[in-house]
Amino acid sequence: MKESAQPGAKKVLVPDAFQTTNYATTAVGLLREMILSGGFGPGERLNELAISEQLKISRSPIREALQALAGQGLVRFVAGRGAFVTDFDAESVRDLGEVRIALEARAARLAAARATDEQLAAIEKVLHRADSAIETGTLEEMLESGDEAMQTGSSYPPGLDFHHVVIQASHNPRLETVADEVATQFRLARARTGREAAWAPTAWAEHAAIFDAIRAGDGSAASAAMELHLENSTQAIIRHIESATA
Repeated sequence: MKESAQPGAKKVLVPDAFQTTNYATTAVGLLREMILSGGFGPGERLNELAISEQLKISRSPIREALQALAGQGLVRFVAGRGAFVTDFDAESVRDLGEVRIALEARAARLAAARATDEQLAAIEKVLHRADSAIETGTLEEMLESGDEAMQTGSSYPPGLDFHHVVIQASHNPRLETVADEVATQFRLARARTGREAAWAPTAWAEHAAIFDAIRAGDGSAASAAMELHLENSTQAIIRHIESATA
């Protein structure tokens, strides 16, 4: 990482990878990393021209990157004012949590009726990996690796993604698309704001309860277990935010 050197401009950390020549294809990941690493603060306006000058590339890839980041929930556009870094405060996390509950509780109910044997095995495999991490005391480290992947522009590790495999088991492609997008925004919020360290084992115990209901074909129980889990997860992140800003 190095600092941009544009005279009079705000200094931001520029990833070393930005020295590549293919700016158009790397702009999304690099700006995402800069936002999540704190180069731009929550709620800060993202001046397209200033960023272009700081990074010494044309405005076109910057504009495309900001649009893509808006789709990921990291940037928001305000009519007549431009682009701003999404402020993951307690209220925005609560809003995301409510939407996620509505989508994933339904997905869990559908999965209880539609999951194939292969999908049940995939869900169980994710749970077994977490069980092993709990036994060895490495669960928090494992989950932090997922958050770090989000911060550097990578996908959330498939081996950790219990929610994605449950959503896939709903066999509803449109639900999967929307639910995965909301889940990604939720993880980005968590990666940006942090997590309660003590919460992880409880969360995975709740995952096990969701899976038990899905495997038993009990849609009502699966939906209720997912709703409880996501409500608890949302509140854990909100508590972390509020304690950090108190």
